[in-house]
Amino acid sequence: MWKYLLKFTTPLLVLVLLLPVGGCKHDPGVSEASGTVQVPSKGEVTHPIPTQQKTVQVPPEPKATCPTEGKRCVPKAIATISVVGNPEDVAANSRTGHVYVIDGTRHVSVFQEDEHLAALPMKHNAISSLAVDEERNWVYVTNAYEDSIVVIRGTEVITTLETVGREPTDVAVEPESGWAYVVSGYRKLPPFGEPPIVEGNVTVISGDRVVGVVPLGDVVARHVVADPVNGYVYVGCVKGDVVVLKGMEEVARFNVGSTATAMDVDPRTGEVYVLYSAPGDRSLSQFRRGELIATIGVESKGGAPRNLRVHPVTGDVYVVDFTRQKVIVVRDMEVIAQVPVGWSPLKMAIDPLTGNVYVANFMDDTVTVIHGTEVLATIDVGWYPYGIGVNPANGWVYVSNTNDHTVTVLGFRKEEGRRVFLPIVLKGHSASLAQSKASVV
Repeated sequence: MWKYLLKFTTPLLVLVLLLPVGGCKHDPGVSEASGTVQVPSKGEVTHPIPTQQKTVQVPPEPKATCPTEGKRCVPKAIATISVVGNPEDVAANSRTGHVYVIDGTRHVSVFQEDEHLAALPMKHNAISSLAVDEERNWVYVTNAYEDSIVVIRGTEVITTLETVGREPTDVAVEPESGWAYVVSGYRKLPPFGEPPIVEGNVTVISGDRVVGVVPLGDVVARHVVADPVNGYVYVGCVKGDVVVLKGMEEVARFNVGSTATAMDVDPRTGEVYVLYSAPGDRSLSQFRRGELIATIGVESKGGAPRNLRVHPVTGDVYVVDFTRQKVIVVRDMEVIAQVPVGWSPLKMAIDPLTGNVYVANFMDDTVTVIHGTEVLATIDVGWYPYGIGVNPANGWVYVSNTNDHTVTVLGFRKEEGRRVFLPIVLKGHSASLAQSKASVV
């Protein structure tokens, strides 16, 4: 009984703590190895794109994936692993098998299958997003308090790099160059405690070095995504600006009238989708090769679209509606279905192995499993599931339970049947993960 009483009295506080707020910094925490790097001026390259052949780490053979070929697979909760803090966002490197979880805003936990390998300490408790360069085995973590990016390799913190702007909010890796693009919306000065000055910036990083800066002008940059096919980088801003970069040059800028809430990319085509969720303007825009192609409404009465993911195999776009407990499915820029899910869905992950879409239902303590437009199952996890991610090497799903201080691992045991692997050949993703034949159904 007490659990359900708490769920009615604390959810708003938990949500406020999880959602990013510009200008908010936190108390210092555990420190870690860091380095100071001089930030170059616009366009200056201090560390060129590597041209030598990279050595690719081969991940260990996965324990098991979908045990039944030709059927739709639903994983089971096979482990619940305690972590240091309240875990949040998740990212995976399918080449090494490492899964990274932002853990309580002061650590990044590293997992391999159902083993907790390390809890890497971060400096201060304001880490909010992370991105993985699979080919070169770099992981980048934003730290808003320190105006910095923490650089990880494997299970080791390599260095900390200063960003040109204040309070970085997001990071994405353009896989062809290997450059990481870090966005921030405010000028570094004045110091913390004084009102921030709006000035969008992108800090460009290669490996463990800052290689350039792209100023964006009078915009608050919040989101960034990279097109792995054509090399464009898209920056979503408050008040509706979408800035398109190629390398370190701005090539286009569009304004659709309301704040970009979420962004994602189709890894097969490079098409980028941007969700806008201002009151009275719930819309979805499609970009291709740096151009705005189409915009449609995804408004529903009383709805609040909050997040989106593009299916890496089908190209369908899945949009979570936080208040109506639905996932809106868009195909060829037309809404084709609204799939019911659990209470207060927030984030999603999509598995290219099985084709499953996993939705973390924040207030339900569950994960909904969708295939196409059909609900396959609802899986119980820990308290307040927030972040969720898939390791595409084996189809295992990692769910961060913010109030449990745990991560739930969903997967398939060896004894459940024959292993099935899927060669993934999406540009910018792992090429051939295994040699067995399999199909996404």
